[in-house]
Amino acid sequence: MFGTSNFQDMLPVLFEHLSQDDDCWVSFFDCFSKKRQLHGYDINEIQKFFSEKCQQYNFKKPIITFYRHDDRDQYLKDYKEYRPTVVYVQEINPKYPVWYPKILNDAKIIHFAWWDEVKHLKDPQVKPRVSILKQKDDVKYGYDKYPHTYLGNLRMDHLKYAVRKKDNVKRCFIPETYLRMGQKDKNDSLKIAKFCDNLIEFLHKNSFEIIWKKREKGYPREKWCSPLDLMKHKPDVIIDRDLRFPSSLCEHAYISDCCIVINDSFAFFDIMHMNTNCIILTTEGGRKHKIDDFFREDFSENIIDMKNEDGWEKLQIEIEKQNKFEYNSKQQDNVSNKIIEYVKSL
Repeated sequence: MFGTSNFQDMLPVLFEHLSQDDDCWVSFFDCFSKKRQLHGYDINEIQKFFSEKCQQYNFKKPIITFYRHDDRDQYLKDYKEYRPTVVYVQEINPKYPVWYPKILNDAKIIHFAWWDEVKHLKDPQVKPRVSILKQKDDVKYGYDKYPHTYLGNLRMDHLKYAVRKKDNVKRCFIPETYLRMGQKDKNDSLKIAKFCDNLIEFLHKNSFEIIWKKREKGYPREKWCSPLDLMKHKPDVIIDRDLRFPSSLCEHAYISDCCIVINDSFAFFDIMHMNTNCIILTTEGGRKHKIDDFFREDFSENIIDMKNEDGWEKLQIEIEKQNKFEYNSKQQDNVSNKIIEYVKSL
């Protein structure tokens, strides 16, 4: 795993392996020069996380290793010792590698694909046996030229481990859209931050507990920031690190009464399956072309244009609707197990 974004696809499959008493080796890599999502994590924190989770679920504990810029030789030594037969990976052609882990044997390489980024398969650091698609229609991006399969919505497997709180608190979940702070985008980003400040105040006046998931963009910080950096009003809960299972993106979308996406965020395409009350708010400074390209045609009913005079009135109506989605493990596919069985057949 190269970043916290990998957790959302890879942890369900890992924990399914552990539940089946399989031997697993989980490797974390902080080996990029930029966008180092794991820079602020350490091996002790990760060991503690897996120890607690495996004890909670009564699963076998995996072997955990963590490699940074100078640890290539140690990785190669460990690989020769553990010699995995299956390797799951999401980043197969990252932009800024100081080094990339080699696969030294004929292990089956299983690639968790990123949406429309089929370009990574053109010249990958490792050659996958197959790519697992996030959504069935992602094949339209060009995956038909490569070995691929779709076995179901893997993110839903997180909900097997999610528990709704039995209280009367109204909750709103907001997955963050980060702000670009370069000279070209700064003025627009300041407008978005001002809107976010007004939104938090509005939700609090309507007696909502606000759960805000920050975007972990990585180290070093470049010309971007979180809206929270520019806001006076703050959410009740701020999730700034997502070494969690179930993932906060999935769990909090599921347990909340409503979810709000501010302008364009691809997190919407995950949370929409876990919450029937997902709202997209377009604001001053937002990227209209992204809304038009990815959201407007199929999700116009979810969009409220907050630049219009009646935007806040419409939002008032929508936030009072409740999430009607109920997860039922007997009715949902165990996608992680389907992936495991599929890999065995390769």
